Parts: sequence; structure tokens; C-alpha cells
Amino acid sequence: RPARLWETRATDWSRLLNDAKGVAVVLRRFLPSMVARGSGAIVNVTHVLDPPQGANVASYQASRAAISALTRCVAAELPPGMHAVEIDPGALLGLRGTEKEGADVGPTRRPGFDETACDWARAAVPFVLGLTREVNGCSVHVPGWGSLGGDVHAPHHRVPE
Repeated sequence: RPARLWETRATDWSRLLNDAKGVAVVLRRFLPSMVARGSGAIVNVTHVLDPPQGANVASYQASRAAISALTRCVAAELPPGMHAVEIDPGALLGLRGTEKEGADVGPTRRPGFDETACDWARAAVPFVLGLTREVNGCSVHVPGWGSLGGDVHAPHHRVPE
């Protein structure tokens, strides 16, 4: 729930920061076998705003920033043949129907907005499968889906090779 930093409940902070912790737990579980195999891709789906902005969303932005940092750090550590990216779904009708009101306004909304997370995922899978090491450490967007970064995959961060 949106709140000023000093009014954010501890339970809300914990819930949001557990999102980032969950990403770390999954990475720690799967990366050893992927690295041993010498191939694979890490794709973290997260809302990317660079720089983070907005009032009453400090806990949310802190969680998203942690996921972005994890993605970039892992990208820098991966051997050749592997890559890690973060992908921003833009504004979608989420799993909770009440989120649609927030997605109906703002710069990420596309005309005729009524897409769901499933619609986005169907478009994202072929795009993600085509990503290569050249986008290692980048933030990308699915072509044709509105976002603050544009409709084509737009690297915001690149990990030095």
C-alpha cells in the first residue's frame, strides 16, 4: 500500500523486500548447475524506473532496485555463454483486479489498455528466447508493449565485459 517512508508499516517493508530475497534464493538454487553446464539465461521480471522516482513508494522502489542490483551483479559474475537481464512488463492488469485502476493512467499505458499478465507473457517468451549475451546486464522491454523505455528492447545498463 502506498505510504510515505516514515508511515510505511514494517509488514509492508518486509513483504516487498521479501520479493528481492525470493529472487536471490532462486538464483542461488539454479545458478550452480547453470554455471557448471556453461549455458543459460537469467531473466528477472521487474518494474524498472531509472532513476527510481515517485512519492509514497519508497519500499516498492527499494525492492525493485534490489532486484535490479542482483541482476547486474550476477551478470558481471557469469561466465561466457550465459547472460542475465531484467525485463520490464510495463503497466499490466496484474493478478489482483484492483491493480487495473493504477495501470489505466500514466506514461506506460497504451491506447485500448486491457492486456493481462498472460497476454504479456505470450509476447515475452519468444522475445526472451532470442536474447543473447550482448544484452547481459541490461534492462529490456518486449517490443510492441508500451513502457517508459520505449517499445523496443532498450538497454539502460550494460555490464562491462
